[in-house]
Amino acid sequence: MNNASAIVVMPEITTVVPVSSTDMTRLKCVHGQISAVDYVAGTGLIHTTHKNNKNTIINFQQLDDGVERKIISAKVSFGIICADEYYQLVLDPQPMETQVIQLQLPELKITAKSNKTSNENKSNEQVLLDLIKQSRDQSFNQKIGLDEKIYLGDLQLKLLNETNVAGTNYQIKRFVITSNKEASLSEKDFINTKLGSGNIRAISLDDQQLSKAKNYTYLHLILDRGN
Repeated sequence: MNNASAIVVMPEITTVVPVSSTDMTRLKCVHGQISAVDYVAGTGLIHTTHKNNKNTIINFQQLDDGVERKIISAKVSFGIICADEYYQLVLDPQPMETQVIQLQLPELKITAKSNKTSNENKSNEQVLLDLIKQSRDQSFNQKIGLDEKIYLGDLQLKLLNETNVAGTNYQIKRFVITSNKEASLSEKDFINTKLGSGNIRAISLDDQQLSKAKNYTYLHLILDRGN
C-alpha cells in the first residue's frame, strides 16, 4: 500500500469516503491512537487494528455462493475513535485502487492537545514563565488593530494584542504603557480589574522606569479565565 492515494477527514463531521470494494483500505490515526471502531455486522465489512493502534485495515468480504461472486456495493456507516475524537464515515465501495484515509485534527485542536501534554509535565510556575516568554516573542505579538486604552493615574495603557492559549484557561494580554511624566513602575501597580476579566496569574514589565528619554514600556499579563 506504499503507492496508495490519501484522503484526509476531520472529526465531528459525517464524511462520505469512496473506498475500494475489492482491495484493502488503511485508516491512519495521525495524532494519537485508535481506541474503538463501530459498524453494523453483516455488511460484509471486516477490520483489523494494528497492535500499535495507529492503523486500522478495512476491506469487504465478497459474497460467493458457488455460482457467482457478488461485489459489495452498499454504503456502510463506520465510526472510529482516534486520539479521543469521534470520526463518522460513510464508506462508499467503488471499483477503485486502494487508498489511505488519514484521520486528522483541526490545527487548533492539535495545538490544544500539544499544550495540554506539555503543561502536564511542567510546574505551574514554569507554565506561566513560558507564557510570558511567548508574549515577548515578536513573531507572536502582531498588532491586531485594537484601540482599547486604559488610564491608571498618569499612565496610559493600550492593548496591543490578546490571545486565548489553546488547551488551557489562560489568556495572554500585552499592553504598551506610556506616560508624559517620569515614573517608577512595579508589577503590583497593575493588579487591576480594568485590565481584564479573570484571575491575574502573572505580570511582567519590560522596564520599571519611565523617563523623558524613554517614556514607554511593555506589560505582559496572564489571566486565568477558568470557572
